[in-house]
Amino acid sequence: IQLPPEAFFSTLTTSAPGSFIRTVTTMVFGARIGTPNEPFLILKVRNRNDALGGMLEWERTMNADLAPLFGEDVRRLGLLATPDFEDTTVRGVDARTLTVDGRVVTAYALLDSVLILTTSEEALGALIEEQP
Repeated sequence: IQLPPEAFFSTLTTSAPGSFIRTVTTMVFGARIGTPNEPFLILKVRNRNDALGGMLEWERTMNADLAPLFGEDVRRLGLLATPDFEDTTVRGVDARTLTVDGRVVTAYALLDSVLILTTSEEALGALIEEQP
């Protein structure tokens, strides 16, 4: 499903910074079919620095904001008081992950002008490999 970015962020009532939302030009929401199915967002951005800065700022509420799509709000479940993303590398690409009880629940990476968000390192790696 291709969505206008402003409509998507408005409908979900996210706390994503305006500077981040304004740099998103197009976005696609989908799911990798498997066990389990893994939802993802692929966003094209016009400014890599604004996108990265916005993502880092959005991290404190990102998991809760995306819970209607990604399925887990770790704060509501009482698993984490404050989401704490960590730097990692997935398929040779710098990435950020949110881990609960040893399991990644939110992961993202920025490849040039493409930002990929999903629910596991495996899905993130597969989506990275699919990018041209």
